[in-house]
Amino acid sequence: MPTLRTRTGNSTLTHAELDANFKRTVTQKTTTYQVLISDNRSVIEGNHASTPFTVTLPPVATADNSETGDFEVTVTNINAAVVTVDGSGAETIDGSASLTLQQWASATFALDSAQTGWKTTAKSNVLTHTGALTVSGVTTATGGLVGDVTGTIQTAAQTNITSVGTLTSLDVSGDITGSTVKADGDTSAGDLAAMGYTATEGLILTGQGSTNDVTIKNDADADVITIPTGTTNVGIAGNLTVTGGQVAFPATQNASANANTLDDYEEGSWTPALWDASNSDAEGQTYTTQTGKYTKIGNVVHIAGHLQPLSLGTLTTSLGARIGNLPFTASAQVGPSITFGKAEGMTITAGRVPTGLIEENTNYIELNLWDAATGTSLLLISEVSAGANLRFSGTYFV
Repeated sequence: MPTLRTRTGNSTLTHAELDANFKRTVTQKTTTYQVLISDNRSVIEGNHASTPFTVTLPPVATADNSETGDFEVTVTNINAAVVTVDGSGAETIDGSASLTLQQWASATFALDSAQTGWKTTAKSNVLTHTGALTVSGVTTATGGLVGDVTGTIQTAAQTNITSVGTLTSLDVSGDITGSTVKADGDTSAGDLAAMGYTATEGLILTGQGSTNDVTIKNDADADVITIPTGTTNVGIAGNLTVTGGQVAFPATQNASANANTLDDYEEGSWTPALWDASNSDAEGQTYTTQTGKYTKIGNVVHIAGHLQPLSLGTLTTSLGARIGNLPFTASAQVGPSITFGKAEGMTITAGRVPTGLIEENTNYIELNLWDAATGTSLLLISEVSAGANLRFSGTYFV
């Protein structure tokens, strides 16, 4: 507070002396200004629309000798250009080299208790408000911040903000804490680290880093989930537990050349058919039973089938028999064998055993017969015969 000075031996002050104690002169400045001792208890208004400038306080030693009372000056900024208030030489303001005032911000400066620098006895970096503004339990009559706030928003005791209306942007150097943080707008591709929300997408996390765009860590600062930069891939550092019990793959396989990548899973049905070497379903053959199941995991297909021909139609009885319509064409790898669990009603010699082979790049099982000491021969259509009952299973590669 300013010191009220009186004349020695007389407690009555003249009008001139009252003016010296209480008068506030307002002076507008548009460029760099050195505060004078004669500016004591005056208000200096910064007023420039585009060019920032500096207002320098007088040396502490000079201000301490003011004849008109303890030195005090108020600097306010009423225009768009930033006003910086600086101490003389190395002298500080609240322990800092300077104080920046955005538009509508103001501060009152007085000597600190050590008489070595300056302190702010009143400070406001709050923009014009027209809605409700609550600061640490104190509510203004009208409030709601308009525009950006780039300075400090706090009470005189530097306590927390209770609530602020709508801000265009807010840059905080420390932590922001609260019960919830609610986003209400979308993020954009250039955001380095942003949280957003849309009614369609829900919560949105957008990031941009040299290794990962998004990294989720645990309390030991170890990576848990990562999204590598510029990709749609997701890395999981630990185990993946699927509590819902289902992992879905797309209907069309997205094949990978990586030997350690599982790129497909599919379950389905297929319809086995008895073919001769013409590989045709259109030769009048009919069936009592014609069912098949398969499971595809990556490039491996597990099949099972049940086939009971009722009529052979026009199949050529002297040609080798095949079971066609495999769910996937075999790859150019070693042809795997097929095992028969049942083979009834066939025209074969007792003790001879049917078997099957899937040749490379084919979609059928070639039927063979263990009928000689030297190995197998083709199982003919005539040896299958109408009324045969075949149950089989096997695994092949695609």
